[in-house]
Amino acid sequence: MKNLSILFIFIIILGGQIIFAQTNKPLTLDDCIELALKNNQQRAVSQAGEKIAKSRLGQARSAYWPQVTANGLAARLDDEPIFVFPEETESYSIGGVLPQPIVTEVTIPEKTIKLLGKNLFSTSANLMLPLYTGGLRPGLMQQARAGVQVARQNTRRTDQEIIYQVRDLYFGTVLANKLAQIAQKTHTRLSATLELTESLYKKGAGKVKKTDYLKNKIFVKSVRGMQTRLQSQADNARAGLAFYMGLSWETNITLSDSEIPISKTDVSLKQLVDGTLRFNPNWLSLQAGLNAYDGKIREAKSETRPRLALIGNLEYINNNYDKGVVAPQNTRSWQVGLGLEFPLFNGFRTHHKVKEMKARLTQLEHQKILLHEGLATQIKVLHQKLLALQEHLSSAQEALSAAQENHQLTDLGYQADLLEVQDLIEAQTIESIVQAQYHTLCYDHYQTYIQIEKLIGTEIERYLNE
Repeated sequence: MKNLSILFIFIIILGGQIIFAQTNKPLTLDDCIELALKNNQQRAVSQAGEKIAKSRLGQARSAYWPQVTANGLAARLDDEPIFVFPEETESYSIGGVLPQPIVTEVTIPEKTIKLLGKNLFSTSANLMLPLYTGGLRPGLMQQARAGVQVARQNTRRTDQEIIYQVRDLYFGTVLANKLAQIAQKTHTRLSATLELTESLYKKGAGKVKKTDYLKNKIFVKSVRGMQTRLQSQADNARAGLAFYMGLSWETNITLSDSEIPISKTDVSLKQLVDGTLRFNPNWLSLQAGLNAYDGKIREAKSETRPRLALIGNLEYINNNYDKGVVAPQNTRSWQVGLGLEFPLFNGFRTHHKVKEMKARLTQLEHQKILLHEGLATQIKVLHQKLLALQEHLSSAQEALSAAQENHQLTDLGYQADLLEVQDLIEAQTIESIVQAQYHTLCYDHYQTYIQIEKLIGTEIERYLNE
């Protein structure tokens, strides 16, 4: 009966730990992943972030294109603009045939000159093409490209998290179904044994005591309760998986898989660490961050360098007056030239800005070292756990075969009146315990395996085949 108590505890623990996961067609793992990727809103958020980053890259590229603007003006002036020519006195000396030059003064009175009429219409087009920006444009482009890389890695991270959760929920549901089946099978066997015990107790010659019968009855009823609870856990797991895939709460799903796969690989720890440094989204995002800060340094340094641009202007003026400043030769004009801007002094602001960006870059480089060690340590821990689980699984398979054989032999011995009913109950209990342990180990092994793949950032088999 001690083993029966162990089974109780084992089922209760498993029942408490299962928090994971019927359409008409059984769903495969790929079907579930496809639905989750299609319906998950977090993925839409990440994809929108990637579009934002690409738009920013387009904005940065615009600095390499000429900037062309057009302006127009139609106006009615309150009065006609004028220019007042001030009074002017000029002295003239008249000589020539006269023996003595005659000096005379001529006074020109103040004169008002009309510049243009009241009705004014003008259009203009302006062009500015940066030729040299001191590294500003390359710096902005470098930052924008890094932003796109970070956004892509965020999308990859989101997809991998969704895939990991679906795989975990999917085979968590398979485990829940397995444990519910074990509980049901155990209950069926023990119910038959209880009927036999009851018959021996009532009709036998004291071969089975009432206390033995009552213990068996308590155990069978308790197993029945555990069976109901585990079945409920399996139903809840399916509902949770359906919810994560974005399906309606009214949708009932069934899974096509009934066994948890055991992935075995001879990949070394170094290969796993190298793969992490190639595919891990966090690592690649940090690399992009380093490039972004390098671009920020280039942007900051550009503030101390000259900027050169090609500029052009085309203008047309139309007025109801054709004299003054709007004479026909003045109504159409254009100009082309080079503009130069050279910063001389800004209070050492740029100097300290460059120092800040360099300090941030150094800070990020130290964080890179920490991330490298952290990822390598996590991979090492999971790799060791995976190896231990592989050995444990090998032992569990042998134990399961032995438990099944023991149950068969005990059943034959009981039918031949060579063993007691308690021996049969114990054999049934041991087999159920070992089965539950084995399938739980399969799930633990699978979960550890997909945790490694999530940390690496890609499937192990795909990485090894590259």
